[in-house]
Amino acid sequence: MAVEIRFTAASVARVRLTTPALAARLGVTPSAVSQHLGALRGAGLVSTQRQGRNALHLLTERATRLLEGPSP
Repeated sequence: MAVEIRFTAASVARVRLTTPALAARLGVTPSAVSQHLGALRGAGLVSTQRQGRNALHLLTERATRLLEGPSP
């Protein structure tokens, strides 16, 4: 299930979203999303930017390439 949440979080994060927004889309707690985002950040697949009090998460180019699959 952890890999499934990470993959889903990554595929949902094609736009900048906050942790609570991702949690709402995935139907899990913000705490769970935060833990998975940490793993994705560690793998270089998600970047996080601060905007005021909010942390916005976005896929990196690397993650986008991986999700799109190999070039034809």
